[in-house]
Amino acid sequence: PKGTFSNIVNAVACRDCPRDQYNTEEGSEHCMSCPDTAYTTSTGAGSLEECVGPVVEVCSEPGLNGSCYMFYTEQLKIQVTIKSLKVISGEFKMADSDGSVRVVSRSSGVVDIADLNISFLRSLSPVLSDVFCSLDGGAHFRGEITKSTGAPCINWADTPMAEHADHNTNCQNPKGFYSRPYCYVSPTDFESCNSIPECVWDMECFTDSANYRGKVSQTVGGKNCQNWSSDFPHPHPFNEGHAREGVGNNNRCRDLPGRAGHGATPPTCS
Repeated sequence: PKGTFSNIVNAVACRDCPRDQYNTEEGSEHCMSCPDTAYTTSTGAGSLEECVGPVVEVCSEPGLNGSCYMFYTEQLKIQVTIKSLKVISGEFKMADSDGSVRVVSRSSGVVDIADLNISFLRSLSPVLSDVFCSLDGGAHFRGEITKSTGAPCINWADTPMAEHADHNTNCQNPKGFYSRPYCYVSPTDFESCNSIPECVWDMECFTDSANYRGKVSQTVGGKNCQNWSSDFPHPHPFNEGHAREGVGNNNRCRDLPGRAGHGATPPTCS
């Protein structure tokens, strides 16, 4: 069946495709890998749609013709002149030749670059949206994973966290009380949702300082950084509403929107 393979002659039974692979054909000797670093939540995936992550197809000719490539990366390194593209899942930010940015999604359909009245596409990167992976503990995770490490999740409305969580069976981390997304498997017992990877783009180094999520907490001069959740000794505007940028109850260096040089200079701290 789909989602299985066998590379053994006269095998009695097929084996499930491993995690992060899929197979749409019956009787195949091997499975196909999901696009770069995309993942599946279980073994035995039978379609590309079961590869979870922002995926975009780009082609060298209009109408998804010519040489086409499929990508799932934090920062797409464009190796061809893209003349058309189609988002398979998620959302992507397009930076035009004039520096303007627009967002395309699956609902955008096939996008021909020539129809946008720009000379070329400068860059393309997925929107980090806490849907396919969890940022900074998953306090804002809103994906549709509904299974813990073992048992199915029950509705949050029937748990002690009903007041703080969305009322569905999806893995969440209301108020960031836990270290990662989780769910209740009974009215009193909860388990981690380990099938959700962390959105760790740049840990102990960075190519784009806005994506840095490392643990450095000292300035180049050796001074300890101030906790982002505190206004002491230096008041600042980043106490709340910036969890996706990696701030919160920590004192790690970050690069936040609104800061001079955002995305172009090293991360800082107070």
